[in-house]
Amino acid sequence: MEDTLKSGIAKEIIAHMNTIEEKIESLKDGISEIEDLETVDKLDIVNLKNEIDKIKLSTPQVSPDMLNKLKEMEKLSGKIGKIEKWKKIEADIDAIKSHMKNKDTGTSDEIFSSLELLNQRIKKIESDVGAKTDKRLQKIEKKLSKISICTHCGMPLRSNTKFCSHCGRKFRKK
Repeated sequence: MEDTLKSGIAKEIIAHMNTIEEKIESLKDGISEIEDLETVDKLDIVNLKNEIDKIKLSTPQVSPDMLNKLKEMEKLSGKIGKIEKWKKIEADIDAIKSHMKNKDTGTSDEIFSSLELLNQRIKKIESDVGAKTDKRLQKIEKKLSKISICTHCGMPLRSNTKFCSHCGRKFRKK
């Protein structure tokens, strides 16, 4: 009986060991799957980084200096619009003067003198702003004349550049 008991315990221990071995194998398979998923995730991350780099390379970058120059040009264009408004005011005043002279109603000197004073003020403002605007526009045009655009990637380049600093292709002037 003792042998039977020992034999039964041995069978239970062997069955239990088989169950544990199956669980260990199952855990090893699970760990292997997790390692495979981790490798796939790492590859996906590398691929995403490469795609981001491609997008960055294909998107033309505008330097902060160029953005500042463009903003300055926008400001100047707004001032040019004001000059155009002043020119319209001057034309209106000239039309009023003409109308008053042609009416022969004995226009008063006070009206003419005030209109003339207003006209002089407008011309002074126009010449002051116009001179400043012309100087600024000349500076910007001079700087812009030194900048060319790469025919391949569209990046701004200096006109004496032989190769694009962005895409590396040989620079050809248009």
